[in-house]
Amino acid sequence: MQAIRQNRWQGPRWVKVACALLILSSGWLVACPALAAAPTLDVKLIAINDFHGHLQPPAGSVKNEHGLALQAGGAVQLAQAIQALVAQNPHHAVVSAGDLVGASPLASGLFLDEGTVEAANLWPLDFNAVGNHEFDKGWQELKRLQDGGCAQFTTRQPCAVSPHFAGAKFQFLAANVRTPDGDTLFPGSAIKTWQIGTEEIKIGFIGMTLRATPRLVTPKGVAGLRFEDEVQTANRLATQLKAQGANTVVLLIHQGGQASNRFHDAACPDLEGEIVPIVAQLDPAIQVVVSGHTHRAYLCRLPNPSASDPQGRLLTSAGYYGTLLTQIDLHFDPDTKQLVSSRATNQVVQATLQDKHEPTQPLAGSAAQVAQVVDRYVRAAQSVAAQSVGTLSESLTAGLNTQGISPLGWVIADAQLAATQAPEQGRAQLALMNPGGIRAPLLVPQGGGPVTYGEVYASQPFGNPLITQSFSGQQLKELLEQQFGGPYPRWLYPSKGLSYEVNNTAPRGHRVQNLRLNGVPIQDAQTYRVTLNAFLAEGGDQFSAATAGQDPWMGPLDVAALAAYLSAHAPLAAPRDPRMGFMP
Repeated sequence: MQAIRQNRWQGPRWVKVACALLILSSGWLVACPALAAAPTLDVKLIAINDFHGHLQPPAGSVKNEHGLALQAGGAVQLAQAIQALVAQNPHHAVVSAGDLVGASPLASGLFLDEGTVEAANLWPLDFNAVGNHEFDKGWQELKRLQDGGCAQFTTRQPCAVSPHFAGAKFQFLAANVRTPDGDTLFPGSAIKTWQIGTEEIKIGFIGMTLRATPRLVTPKGVAGLRFEDEVQTANRLATQLKAQGANTVVLLIHQGGQASNRFHDAACPDLEGEIVPIVAQLDPAIQVVVSGHTHRAYLCRLPNPSASDPQGRLLTSAGYYGTLLTQIDLHFDPDTKQLVSSRATNQVVQATLQDKHEPTQPLAGSAAQVAQVVDRYVRAAQSVAAQSVGTLSESLTAGLNTQGISPLGWVIADAQLAATQAPEQGRAQLALMNPGGIRAPLLVPQGGGPVTYGEVYASQPFGNPLITQSFSGQQLKELLEQQFGGPYPRWLYPSKGLSYEVNNTAPRGHRVQNLRLNGVPIQDAQTYRVTLNAFLAEGGDQFSAATAGQDPWMGPLDVAALAAYLSAHAPLAAPRDPRMGFMP
């Protein structure tokens, strides 16, 4: 695509119009300056979301628009795709709608996602709107990823692979995240300018996360921060960006929706989700919205009647893990500089690798540099990832099955209990595990097989320490009742020995019935030692009752507890003891 179509006529537009009218009215051929088509000013946006540190292509496949299943994703493959688009479109920006890092596979997560930042520097990424997972290890650690350096804010050692980690060359944007002094944690917006021929185009970018982020991350990680309303923040900044000369405004927001469309369909008539009312209230100056969070892929047209683009406002999402990217073509009127048309397509980022990090064809440019980064971090993680930690006699899936059992959830809760029940290790009597902390199943061939540390890490990538605290029986009941605080239950997976029944017809606050520990009814006034991961213990996932615990004891990391449990109980089968019953 040409960035600008050259026009031999360089005079004022009114002269061209007058000359054309003279020809039409006289019927005679009049000597006029050459009337070429008006030039179009074009800018391409290249967008991703929810990359989650997938330096290597994720497991599984993605079906392209022809139904062909392809391995897709990976930092090198994204670099190749971006490099090809940039070569054809010199006027461009590469953007991300959040969760670039966090809940990452071992090669990135084991090293605090420094490898993902280094790869994104080379794509090169321009802007990343912070998502909720950017806060998984706390806002101080997120600042370090932006600024660089080796200050330690987590239990993991920074700069383990890159001794002089330089930080992100791209800009994190956090328009609706404010620190106690009233400033935003990162800049809320930015303007990128392109000189196209004799013309100049400016696009304003606003970046933000969903307002509900504090309910989705460890409260300690966002302590002192204030998360403001998405619409009010975006509209205020849109006005400022237009006043600064932006020809249009693009919102990068880590919030999304879902639709039944295929990823490449250019319409989504049944779009629903939290993003819908947000987009409906945005200032008309915001003509493109790049979204994320739901891991869905869609290309939508939503009403924006006051804007110059008659097609309406464009809303996009590119799925997850870098398996797709979105191309957004923006066309500006050469005289008014207004955005007059826009078009978006989602394309599969096809992986053409033999072993997930070595290419079948020689790489060049930024892709070759990214391959070196990926290779360095993968090799550093291999010795840890390849270690066998035990064997399973069957696969362990994460969600609740038809019997009301979560095989992996049960095992993780049992592992956390085992790691914290000794007198010198917390004196735990029970443990509870949140489903959102389980990111992948543990799969083995039929008949069983070994499990590696890399696979265990993939299932629990957050690195949360375990915290054992004292709760009264009444407080424990209140905690379990909070499973029913929203439109859908947020289950807590119990360790062995804890059992109860769910009565969905009872009023809220009374749905957990017949609560027992090792067959003995839980007593309201009695004290029980309960193990939770740090996310839950600090009130994560809206379990505010978890913060009532007393006499805390800090245990090992969740992933270490699971690895040790698998090692001690090999070969391990899925638990089948009744823990959660459902009344008819």
